[in-house]
Formats: sequence, C-alpha cells, structure tokens
Amino acid sequence: MGWRENNKIVTITAHRFAWEYYNKDKIPQGLLICHHCDNPLCVNPSHLFLGTAKDNIQDCMQKGRFKGGRKKPKIHVEHVIP
Repeated sequence: MGWRENNKIVTITAHRFAWEYYNKDKIPQGLLICHHCDNPLCVNPSHLFLGTAKDNIQDCMQKGRFKGGRKKPKIHVEHVIP
C-alpha cells in the first residue's frame, strides 16, 4: 500500500496499515506487528499485536515454530573432507 506525502512516496505493508487504521495510532518506533494467527498475510486487526523482535521470537518458540537462526545448515570442512 502506498501514497504520496510531502512529495515523497510512502509505502507500508498491509498488516501494519490495518493495525494503525484500526487502533488510530502510529506503530511506535522499534516495535513490530506480530500475528496471533501466525499468518503473515493476515490483516484482521484482532489477530495483530505490537511486540519487539524478542517478543516475536518468544511467541514463535512457544508455538513450536522456531527453527533456529539460520536458513541453511552450517557445513564444516572436516565433515566433508576426511
């Protein structure tokens, strides 16, 4: 979603826009919009909540969705070359 403000184009993701519109407030700096439903595409305001990156990771871990901090497994040379 985007618009022009002071001759600049402003863009915002749909879930962030939904939270600000519903709550009639700006998202405080440093906070994220997290999803109770765990669906990143969801824009239902009752599924959204403010949180820090730490809050988001803790929520993820409590729900059993945390896979660690890396997308690719770490490979050590000694495991590949004997």
